[in-house]
Amino acid sequence: MITVLIIEDDPMVQEVNKQFVMKIEGFKVIGVASNGMEGLQKIREHSPDLVILDVFMPEQDGL
Repeated sequence: MITVLIIEDDPMVQEVNKQFVMKIEGFKVIGVASNGMEGLQKIREHSPDLVILDVFMPEQDGL
């Protein structure tokens, strides 16, 4: 199982990405973060295999 973390500040885009990943066999969304700082924290906590990351976000950008 490939674990996925989604880091995206737009709730609608979060949900679209989550639904897309959940349809792919062998992938599992383990978390969603709304900004870069929260995303870094969740990466440290969960060590996902894949991060789907927005570039333009508040508090900490995706770069």
